[in-house]
Amino acid sequence: TDRVTEIAGEGTDMVRAGVDFDAGASGSIEVLNILDILGTRAINLTGTDGANEIRGNDGANRLAGRAGDDLVLGYGGNDTLDGGDGDDTLNGGAGNDRLVGGAGNDQLQGHGGNDTLDGGDGDDTLNGGAGGDWLIGGAGNDQYLVSGPGAVVTETAGGGLDTVRAEVDFDAGLTSEIEVINAADPALTTALNLFGSNTDNE
Repeated sequence: TDRVTEIAGEGTDMVRAGVDFDAGASGSIEVLNILDILGTRAINLTGTDGANEIRGNDGANRLAGRAGDDLVLGYGGNDTLDGGDGDDTLNGGAGNDRLVGGAGNDQLQGHGGNDTLDGGDGDDTLNGGAGGDWLIGGAGNDQYLVSGPGAVVTETAGGGLDTVRAEVDFDAGLTSEIEVINAADPALTTALNLFGSNTDNE
């Protein structure tokens, strides 16, 4: 079993892992990459309580940031990305990915595939990308960009002032708690069909 020890304040340090690796909550490693970034082997990386940059490969990876303002990139494969606490940026890449922001004001982007994006607490921005995505805002004033047909946005009562910007036809559903629904591009000349819910909508 290998162990990496770094002391805080001694530069920006990177680990390139060919096996599962956990930097430890109190560790001082900033960057975690998979050794073969073009490979398809599933490798799991877990960061520290600081601000980490974590990059996967084309396998089905689990990449977790813990606390801190993290950047987590999944690339290909059906990945699970967990930002933990902090203002995180999660990018699933290709594949059917699950992105979990946790507490904080997070930026979640699914890209291709049928993704599940869960913002958690905070004022989050969720962009599923192409595909039939499931976008869950949680508590806070959330922003959704709906780009793929069949996308579902879930908001519950008391979850904040939530806004959907749609690039395709969108139906919020009768019981949805989305307050604002707009065309993503107000200058667009293509017709869009936008349907609200039984709550007060704009």
